[in-house]
Amino acid sequence: MQQSDPFWASPIDHLAKVRPDVPTFYACPAVLQSVAREFIDGFDGLVTYAVKANADPLVLANLCAAGVTAFDVASPYEIDLVRANCPHAALHYHNPVRSRSEIAAGVAAGVTSWSVDCDVELSKLLDILPPHSEIAVRFKMSVSGAAYDFGAKYGADPETAVLLLQKVRDMGLIPSMTFHPGTQCDASGVWAQYIRACADIAARAGVTLRRLNVGGGFAANRLGISPDLYRIFREIDQAVDEGFGANRPELICEPGRALATEAFSLLVRVKAMDERCITLND
Repeated sequence: MQQSDPFWASPIDHLAKVRPDVPTFYACPAVLQSVAREFIDGFDGLVTYAVKANADPLVLANLCAAGVTAFDVASPYEIDLVRANCPHAALHYHNPVRSRSEIAAGVAAGVTSWSVDCDVELSKLLDILPPHSEIAVRFKMSVSGAAYDFGAKYGADPETAVLLLQKVRDMGLIPSMTFHPGTQCDASGVWAQYIRACADIAARAGVTLRRLNVGGGFAANRLGISPDLYRIFREIDQAVDEGFGANRPELICEPGRALATEAFSLLVRVKAMDERCITLND
């Protein structure tokens, strides 16, 4: 009996030899690692993966193998997944809304960075966190250019952000800032606008930021058009220099979709097509 090789060089190579009649899901670890290295080599700071984008162990293990050393988690479930696949990775818990039990689970797992966007969430952390923890104040502003604006969901206004930064500093914790430009953001200059606003908020608060997390939102390949990541990286770097000068913070980004999307594809068969609709086998 001869057993066929379950691994193929690409979906095209598979289709040249097999014509599946059922929906077929493809995963390409080489593409996943290549995109990860593009971020690691091009971004002047720490690259963290937003686990919520795709929490499959294959994704986590391959990102770790490619050199990703930090992960942004949004639940104890995601914490457990990362620890099982990348046990020594740094964990950031930048979902700004957490229950006290979720915070306790993060502390027990060694989460090193947290975010807040209001007094209530800050008070929850202050009751549990060990001294000298990093807290990033999450800021929002109205900027167009993304498929979905996360500012509609999370983030403090500038005045609240100033007060939160001062409270974090006065409590002896490490003050940082974070923002999210929005899902699938490919508009030029969005990151620069956010960065300049963060620099202004930090100056008004009289706080020197340890780190600035410029979020995710990096667009993934759509309709065969790849985003110019290096252009965005250059804009980010220039805006940080111009906004912060000698007080330049360390940088973090947390791509999710942009890291994982291009490594996966779904093959479906068109069963019927007319002027009303297309019927697929999925």
